[in-house]
Amino acid sequence: MSAGAEQGSTGPRFGAYRLLRLLGQGGMGQVWQAHDDEHDREVALKVLGEPWAADEVYRERFRREARVVARLREPHVVPIHRYGEIDGRLFLDMRLVEGESLAARLAREGAQPPAFAVEVVTQVAAALDAAHADGLVHRDVKPSNVLLARGGTFVYLVDFGIAATAEDPATPLTGTGLAIGSAGYMAPERFDGRLYDRRSDVYSLACVLTELLTGRTPFLAPDAAGLMYAHLQQPPPPPGALRPGLPPGMDDVVLRGLAKDPAQRWDSAGELAAAARAALETVPTRSATAVQPAPPAQPVPPPPGRRRWWLPVAAALLAAIAVAGWPLWALEARDEGKAATDAQQRLLREYLPDDVGDCTRAEGTGAALTALGCGPATSDDGPTEARYVLYSGGAAADSAFDADIGHRELPSIESSSDCSDGPGAFTWQREDADGNDVPAGRFACYVDDQGDTVVTWTVSDQGFRAVVQKRGGGEDGLGALAGWWDSHAT
Repeated sequence: MSAGAEQGSTGPRFGAYRLLRLLGQGGMGQVWQAHDDEHDREVALKVLGEPWAADEVYRERFRREARVVARLREPHVVPIHRYGEIDGRLFLDMRLVEGESLAARLAREGAQPPAFAVEVVTQVAAALDAAHADGLVHRDVKPSNVLLARGGTFVYLVDFGIAATAEDPATPLTGTGLAIGSAGYMAPERFDGRLYDRRSDVYSLACVLTELLTGRTPFLAPDAAGLMYAHLQQPPPPPGALRPGLPPGMDDVVLRGLAKDPAQRWDSAGELAAAARAALETVPTRSATAVQPAPPAQPVPPPPGRRRWWLPVAAALLAAIAVAGWPLWALEARDEGKAATDAQQRLLREYLPDDVGDCTRAEGTGAALTALGCGPATSDDGPTEARYVLYSGGAAADSAFDADIGHRELPSIESSSDCSDGPGAFTWQREDADGNDVPAGRFACYVDDQGDTVVTWTVSDQGFRAVVQKRGGGEDGLGALAGWWDSHAT
């Protein structure tokens, strides 16, 4: 870090703190192991990152995390010592917890013993119940936000940075319009715009329990759109089908937690945890190493003297469907196809720039899953029209990008700021959780045959591609439109 930090004799300083070791880097800033000289103690210091230090949306989200956690007095929430601002940079001073994330343990070991799984969920549930009692919804319950301390015997739930209050449960502070939370653990209502409450956290906790018990999340899909559709439409697999030998009552516990309808779930995280503990005590009724096949079904004839009255009715209905040109399978395919397209549209809209104007659904072409055509952006420096497309994966998005610009023979440039000097293309990068620059997608700026300024880019891990243009902007408009991309779309 630089702004607000001074170099001390043993490393950089941030006000009264000596920064000793970078512990992690997330969506809004860095977390350091630091020494608080004023109180002579080592702490975890979370500092809002420089790119967002002047962004009031991110500053408010950061302040919210401080206020949220500071008012919770639950042992499984990492205590905040203090929070404030130093030289324009917001910070949280928290207790330093030695340990590892649950995500790291799962990546290393896979499925965990059922007793350990239930113990972790019980402690996380205690933190969630305290937050819910205070009118808060965490909204990002996942293994990377669960810390295992004291050799894994004590659990903390962390990162309340996107928590919502009861007063504004459906108004996320996103700034860029991107979905918050991790899709593998998000409740269905988080995807389709419905109001959500504590039961959304219950769903996420049931996803975590599934992964603890089986080594995988409830739903697997090759792309984000497929994962979103699975949460919305597909029934989750019972854990016992993924890992035979689990306590038989655990399936019912998890499946109730993963109900699509929030009203059908456990009413609280504590209820889910209590039911899981009770399931541990159930006695298996079949082999722990093999699942016995069910006996073959035997047809049961109707009682003598009774007719199956529904047979002619069903036959007439099927005949009517066939006459209308709708085979039976087509009805189901039509409904599933519409649901899939709707889910893809919702996912695509999460990736749009923060100043996008009015948009309408457009037909995808080639390998595209779905698309949006949008009018002028709401900011003065934005495009006059745009097309945003969702593909089945990053390779498809990048292929479409190459097909569009390959014949233009654009020179390589270092960054979007070079567009001020003329057309060019480059691979843009962003920081990963460890602070390393990794390729994020492709970017190009050029002038088309009609003299319009064009900026196009992909986000590879999302299968997303955009083509935006400024009518009549010419080469003089390249720098401004590239600057808009930097401010509103990354």
